[in-house]
Amino acid sequence: DLEYSTAMRKVYTSFPANDEAVVLYAESLMNLHPWDFYTKKGIAKPWAKEIEDLLEKVLERNPDHPGANHLYIHAVEASSTPERGLPAAERLPALVPGAGHLVHMPSHIYIRTGDYHKGSEVNELATEVDSLYIANCSAQGVYPLSYFPHNIHFLAATAALEGRGETAINAAFRT
Repeated sequence: DLEYSTAMRKVYTSFPANDEAVVLYAESLMNLHPWDFYTKKGIAKPWAKEIEDLLEKVLERNPDHPGANHLYIHAVEASSTPERGLPAAERLPALVPGAGHLVHMPSHIYIRTGDYHKGSEVNELATEVDSLYIANCSAQGVYPLSYFPHNIHFLAATAALEGRGETAINAAFRT
C-alpha cells in the first residue's frame, strides 16, 4: 500500500490537473488509513486534510466525478461536520444509478446528519439495484456477500431511526 501510494504521489505530481490521477492518489492515501480519518470525537487525524483537499480540488473542477463524490463521502462522514458531504450525497446516485454500492453511499452522510428518511430511500433503491445486478449477472464472491448486505443493514438502521419499525424488522430478517 505504501509503495502504491508513493507511486501515485509521483503520478499526481506529474499530472495535477488529471482528475483520475488525483482521485487515485487520494484513494491510495485513504487505503493507508482505512476508515481512520477522524477520532471518535470528530477531530481530524493528520492525514485527513490532505485527502479532503485533493478530493475537493476534483469536485470543484468536476462535481460529477463519481469516484471523487464516493471517496469524499467516506472522507468526511466521521467528521464533526458530515454535512460537508451532502452535495456529494445528493449527486452520486444519479451519476451511477446502476451501481448499488454508490447508490447506497449517501446514507453514510444522511445517517450522520439525521435525514434518516433519505437514508432509507437510497438504501431501498440500492437494494433493488443490487438485486437486479446479482440476479442478472449471477454475481458471486465478495459483492453479494458483503456489499449487498451492507445496504440492507443500513436500511434496517435508518428505517428504525426514522420510526419505520416494520421496514427495519423486515430488512433485518433479510440478512
